[in-house]
Amino acid sequence: FPSHDNRREMRFCIKHFETWVKDGNELEILDTMLHEFCHMMPGGFCHGKQWLEYVGKINERFNMNIQRLG
Repeated sequence: FPSHDNRREMRFCIKHFETWVKDGNELEILDTMLHEFCHMMPGGFCHGKQWLEYVGKINERFNMNIQRLG
């Protein structure tokens, strides 16, 4: 079962996801999803060296501008 902190984080994500779908644009949503995807990669949990490498590859390949903060 998710911990208390994870449940709070999931509620936060759901709330913001609903706002993005309602008010956001496709590029913002894609950027956020790819940002989070990089966190799911091996060694990508924080915004460290490995995460930055993943982001750099996606940014270069797909002409994106994924950053640490939105």
